[in-house]
Amino acid sequence: MANTIRLRTVVKPRDDVITRLVISLEAEKIVCLPSDTCYGLSCLATSRRATAKLRQIKGRSPSKPFILVSHNIQMVRNYVKVWDHDAQSIAEAFWPGPITIIVPFQQCKTCKIAHNSNTIAVRVPGSIVLREIIKG
Repeated sequence: MANTIRLRTVVKPRDDVITRLVISLEAEKIVCLPSDTCYGLSCLATSRRATAKLRQIKGRSPSKPFILVSHNIQMVRNYVKVWDHDAQSIAEAFWPGPITIIVPFQQCKTCKIAHNSNTIAVRVPGSIVLREIIKG
């Protein structure tokens, strides 16, 4: 049975709500989270099972990768083969915020994500709630 956690636009999300969402993600559940522009279905990026479930729900082809949302630039750099001056300049100017940067992908040795492309779309969202959830 699906659980519902009601979120409102808040400046600082309650810790118990963040904890419940993080636990749900770690349990490979699909959750609906606020982004900068709308709510979206999300899952744990390191879970092949969860990403497969999300693909099925959304009817999304395996050849179409998801965006990786991260807590900060350093977290993004774990998944990037080349992080050049242009990417850094864009990130510093627009993050956190609704800008997605597509860069060459590199699998992090200690934090494998379910991703099958040589590029990856990355974002550090402006949503405080979403960044708190990502931070865990």
